[in-house]
Amino acid sequence: MKIRLLVVDDNCDFVDSLRAFLERQGFIVDGVNDEQTAMAFLANNHYSAVIADLRLTGSDESEGLRILECFKKKHLGGCAILISAFGNGEIRARAHAAGVDAYLEKPVSCPQILEKLAEYGVVAG
Repeated sequence: MKIRLLVVDDNCDFVDSLRAFLERQGFIVDGVNDEQTAMAFLANNHYSAVIADLRLTGSDESEGLRILECFKKKHLGGCAILISAFGNGEIRARAHAAGVDAYLEKPVSCPQILEKLAEYGVVAG
């Protein structure tokens, strides 16, 4: 059975690149660009991991955290990775409190994300 991942970022090029990279590694990947769509995908699918950007609209800095918090409640044991260009100690603390497993600051490469997934036991079959 293939491992399914969800990638959430408002940068469509990043989502497309990461999805293509992870699919070449053997994962099934859904990619979305907003919180509402991400929540719908979470409600209707099972994911082993979710990779989400912190800010999706630019005005609300909590969208990615809300997505990952919802994921962690629904998928116990799933890997939640938060990525952001706006990192600071407060964001890291909020991410930790929300149950986020890993926090990566942009720019982040596809191999870095793959390495972090493997670190948390999410590997393609």
